[in-house]
This record gives sequence, C-alpha cells and structure tokens, in this order.
Amino acid sequence: LDLSRNVIPSVTAALGVMKHLLVLNLSRNKIVEIPPLLGSLSTLTKLDVSHNNLAESLDSAARLLGLEYLDLSYNQFSALPLGIGNCSKLKFLGWSHNLISVVPPELGQCQDILSVRMCANPRV
Repeated sequence: LDLSRNVIPSVTAALGVMKHLLVLNLSRNKIVEIPPLLGSLSTLTKLDVSHNNLAESLDSAARLLGLEYLDLSYNQFSALPLGIGNCSKLKFLGWSHNLISVVPPELGQCQDILSVRMCANPRV
C-alpha cells in the first residue's frame, strides 16, 4: 500500500484490518503519530515512514517479526523502537536525520542485516 506524498496528517485505525499487507509506504507526509495497531500487521515485510514529523518511538514496529526493511529517516526520533532486536529478519534499517544518540546493543540480534543508514544524527 503506497500512501506516500499525500500530505497525510495522521494514520487511521482502518489500517489495522489489512492483516495480509506486505508493504506499507507512508513516506513524505505530515504524520506526527503512528497508532499502536501497526504492530498487528504481522505479515508486513517493508515499512517506510521516512520524511514525516514523527517523534514518539515506534515501539509497535518491534512486533513485526517478518520485517525486512524499516526506514525511519528524516523524522524527530530520539531512539530506535524498543525491541528492535526482535526483528531478526531485518535486512535494511534507516534512521538518518533524526535525533538518535545511542545504537542499542539489541540491534546485534538482527543477524541478517545488510545495510544500516544512520548519518546526520547530531548526537551519535
């Protein structure tokens, strides 16, 4: 589902009913919060929330055990999602241009990771 570049200010709970969704692209909008229901999208393999106005940790993403691609870039995050190590199939993780100051040790549990982009975090 590609909802990118639509100036969307929020995400509704209606996304939670899409139980077989594989790809969710919410990039380049004006979203300030992602509801916890995101964690119920258990088949999701790709999530792109880059270029929004997100600041609150996206901890529900850690429940997406099949996630292979996660892009959090160009937001205001101060930390990676708690439990990010649970996403053991993760191959790409982007968190450039945020406010993240610590690389969590649990990221080492993501044994399949091929690419991590973390530039332009002023506190790293």
